[in-house]
Amino acid sequence: MEDFVERPVEGIEGGYCSKCNTLKPIKSFTRLLTFAESKRRGYAGNHRVEVHDPLCKACQPRRTRPERMTRNQIHNAVEAGDMGLFQAELLLKRRDMLATEGKRRGAYSRWAKARTKRWAPLIFQLNKDMAVLHQQEKNGRINRNPAIVAYASRYKEVLNNIRYRMRKDCDILEMEPPEDWRTLVKPHEMDDIKAAWQAIPNRHRMKIPALLNPHYVPPAYKEDEDGFPKGVLAVSTRNLEGERLLRERKEFMDEVRAKKEAERAARIAQGEDVPPLPPPPTPDRKVVAPRLLSQREREERARVAAAADDLLSELGINPNKE
Repeated sequence: MEDFVERPVEGIEGGYCSKCNTLKPIKSFTRLLTFAESKRRGYAGNHRVEVHDPLCKACQPRRTRPERMTRNQIHNAVEAGDMGLFQAELLLKRRDMLATEGKRRGAYSRWAKARTKRWAPLIFQLNKDMAVLHQQEKNGRINRNPAIVAYASRYKEVLNNIRYRMRKDCDILEMEPPEDWRTLVKPHEMDDIKAAWQAIPNRHRMKIPALLNPHYVPPAYKEDEDGFPKGVLAVSTRNLEGERLLRERKEFMDEVRAKKEAERAARIAQGEDVPPLPPPPTPDRKVVAPRLLSQREREERARVAAAADDLLSELGINPNKE
């Protein structure tokens, strides 16, 4: 560029940034032009040109990502040649699907909150106990205590069964929620919790379970501004790229690919030498990779889980019993 000034510096090939006035190597001032910018600078625009910029890469303005572009910006990018027509169609189609899915999930969330509003305090209490049990089970694995793992896993199964009964009974309009959620516990489940609790050798520092605590006080329940509970009745926090959206996206991509295949077959029939189409892209799903466990940690967890299962068998506890 004409406005790029490279000041001579001894011992290094570089220059000073016009904005931050910092000495940096010459490679820090390169910038890759788009097709439209290449044409405006007098190039043919068949490929992207790399030029020198008076600003370093840290000070250069960032371009708008395609996911954050408006429809007018996408249209201008396609007209300028910076974005392909297939990419623009796929981006707009995905945006419409996400908007429809967001409206559907919002409507279902409001309906679910209104339908199960009467049971919200009881579900709120169960979620509090579930959080405590999850931490106790985690501590039992870390401390290699199979008795705690067996107790926490069985107690969590009981609470999950109770929560399922609550949500199932919500469909019956004549059913009124009980005053205490512990009345929904079945006798054999209460016996299992007592046996698993008594099997823990050092339990004086652990929190007494709500089913066995005669002085149990339910936690205070709060509602949000709309009168609905906070978080306890939220729908599943699945990513918007669910199975249905992925299936619709794949059908759309297959349709576009079929059109391209038809155009390619027509050009081949006319005697043109047309290269084959690239393979279809795989759907990008954002998955957070868990921390990899070492071989020793995996063996230790398997040993603690097996010991917990053996302890439940010795106590005569069958988790699959309804």
